[in-house]
Amino acid sequence: MKSKKSDGVLINLAKFLSFNPSELRLYQKISEKPMTISQIKKNMDFSERMIRTYLKDLTKRGFIKRRIIESDRLKYVYYASPEDSIIDVIKKRIEARKTLGEIARVRIKKNIIEGVERH
Repeated sequence: MKSKKSDGVLINLAKFLSFNPSELRLYQKISEKPMTISQIKKNMDFSERMIRTYLKDLTKRGFIKRRIIESDRLKYVYYASPEDSIIDVIKKRIEARKTLGEIARVRIKKNIIEGVERH
């Protein structure tokens, strides 16, 4: 069983990664075991449309992967991405924020210099 501390870390990490609470719940459920959309729907109180929207977004952002399985028809099974891949996503997000911070600092300096030159 997870500790309150690890839950807090997960919540803070989810906020940093811009997960909304429903995406976090879905991610936690899929990280427990791979699931199809119908399995997710049975285990959670989300509409199929919302499930598809969250899965598409989390897949695009690299936190969830999918694979095709064949039964009476083709369907996808969704599963949490491997930890190394999630760590890479986190590193890229940190680097992007650093870059945005540097751009903002340059713009502020430029505005200050331009403001001083005008006066």
